[in-house]
Amino acid sequence: MIATHPSPPTNESPALYHLWAKENLKYFEKLQSEATMAKGKSSLHVLVPILKFEARSRNMKTLGVYVKSKEVTWILQWQTFDVTVVACADWAVNLL
Repeated sequence: MIATHPSPPTNESPALYHLWAKENLKYFEKLQSEATMAKGKSSLHVLVPILKFEARSRNMKTLGVYVKSKEVTWILQWQTFDVTVVACADWAVNLL
């Protein structure tokens, strides 16, 4: 499940972030509940609340400000999450 995670939008459109978060929130909540690696749990603990806000926001102006304010945190935590994905994939391959 973790190896095929959906990637977030690469532009700063609040509407795209809202749509992406709304479509993928349940996936990341499930991933958070099943995470076993400490780094993955930690990064998802930060990413999921950001996604919740973005998924539920109705005001695009406010959402744009929020997305910009969380940009650095999001990038750092997403990079940590990606490292976890690679580690999980390596672990799974080594089991074969």
